[in-house]
Amino acid sequence: MKLICDFDGTLLDVTAKYCAIYAEFMREHSAQALPAAEYWRLKRAGLSESDILAATGCPKELGPRLRDYVRDHIERPEALARDRLFAGAKAAIEALGVAHDLILFSLRRDGEAFQRQVDQLGLRPFFVKVMSAGKRDEAGTRETPKSAILRKEGLTSRDWIIGDSEGDVVTARQLGIHICAVSSGVRDANVLADRHPDLLLGGVAQVPGELAKKLGATV
Repeated sequence: MKLICDFDGTLLDVTAKYCAIYAEFMREHSAQALPAAEYWRLKRAGLSESDILAATGCPKELGPRLRDYVRDHIERPEALARDRLFAGAKAAIEALGVAHDLILFSLRRDGEAFQRQVDQLGLRPFFVKVMSAGKRDEAGTRETPKSAILRKEGLTSRDWIIGDSEGDVVTARQLGIHICAVSSGVRDANVLADRHPDLLLGGVAQVPGELAKKLGATV
C-alpha cells in the first residue's frame, strides 16, 4: 500500500512562517496586524485573505496582494528557517514505512530548496520517493496540482493521502484513494470535517495507530 504524505502542515509546523509573513505584509502597508494567534485562527478557519484583512479594517481589495505576497515569500530561506518538525512526526513516518511505501509530496514551487530541506531534516530515508510540484500552469484544468502529478504514480483504491487541507481531500477523491486529514496545518478540524475525510486526526503522530485500526492490521 502506498501512503502519500504531505509536507507543510502535516510533518512541518508552518505556523511561525505564515504569521511572520502576514505581519511583514501589514508593516509594509502601514497597517495594524492582528495578533499572530488570531490571524492563524482565521486562516485555519478558511477565511480568505480579503476577509482576514477586513477584520482589522483594511480594504478587502488588498486581499489578492496578500495572497501573492505569501506565495512569493513562503519559500524564501528566512521563511523556511522557521519550519519545525511536529513532535512525533519522524517516529510516525518511521512506523508507517515498516509496512507501507511512503511518498513525500509537496506543492512547493522551488524543488531544489524543498529537497535540501528534506535532507536537512533527515527525512529522506523514510520515503521511497520525494516529489514536489514545482512551477506549474494550473489554467484550464479541473484537477488539483497534486492530482495531475500523482495520477502517474499508479495509485489504487487501497492507497492513502495524509494531508492538512481541503485540497488534499479533493485530490484523494479525484484519484479514487483514501484521505487521512490532520488538523495540524492550514485548516482546522471543522473545515476538514465538512469535507468528510476517511480519517480526521489531530496530527501525524496519531496516524500509525489510528490507520492500523482503520485497516484492521498492525502498521
